[in-house]
Amino acid sequence: MNDKYENFAQLAQNEEMDKDFTIIYRKANPELAVIAPYGGGIEPGTIDIADVLAGCDYTFYAFKALKSSENRFLHITSNRFDEPLGLEASQNVRVSITTHGSKFRNQIVHIGGRHQALKQEITLALRAAGFDAQISEIPGLRGIKPENICNQCRIYPAINYPLN
Repeated sequence: MNDKYENFAQLAQNEEMDKDFTIIYRKANPELAVIAPYGGGIEPGTIDIADVLAGCDYTFYAFKALKSSENRFLHITSNRFDEPLGLEASQNVRVSITTHGSKFRNQIVHIGGRHQALKQEITLALRAAGFDAQISEIPGLRGIKPENICNQCRIYPAINYPLN
């Protein structure tokens, strides 16, 4: 997807807060943040998944598109997603997890990010819960660039962080 806006500043100059989009941010335990950067009409359902994962225990952030149509124009690629509260949510926790939609119509949960041990643990937990989960090798769904919002958290690049 080609983004209409290069960054959040451009988007904010051309779109109206609480009319075209809104931000949901709930601070909690600094261990983990669950982030939905493409909620509402961009990738429907991702906010609901992120909110349930965060529950009351973990930090929750969502960028929610509210337009009646053409919400895809509010998409800013994860590697350039720089909305200030979203960055705060990711940078102030040890681990951040983002939820994304996919153009694929299969029922597979694709796991990305730079933290190899965490990807393995999440994949195994999802499989144990009955989901078809796999570590993504799909370009655009791997989440491996350091500037990606999911990689802004404090533990990275500590690859062997103990999860228990």
